Amino acid sequence: MQLNHQKSERKAGERKRGRSGRDNPEPGGPRHGNAGKSARPTPQTKFSVYDGTDRLGSFRRDGDTFEAFDRLGRPLGVFSSQSEATAAIDSGRAP
Repeated sequence: MQLNHQKSERKAGERKRGRSGRDNPEPGGPRHGNAGKSARPTPQTKFSVYDGTDRLGSFRRDGDTFEAFDRLGRPLGVFSSQSEATAAIDSGRAP
């Protein structure tokens, strides 16, 4: 059995030329990533509440109030703080 190894034309430690802009951005240019592009919560955004792997319910923020829902999507009420909404979800556990 004979092994043939090809000799590299590049020197050790030399970087490959022609990388994409994401890997090697131009100096002074913008870096691409999630900055400024990530999703922002809206009044329709619901946040789920879990106990381990069990989903207890969800809530959404509507201006200065929080609307809570049970795990089946039924409304539990409107609350003035996030902690009140999550407490209502936690106490309103359905079997």
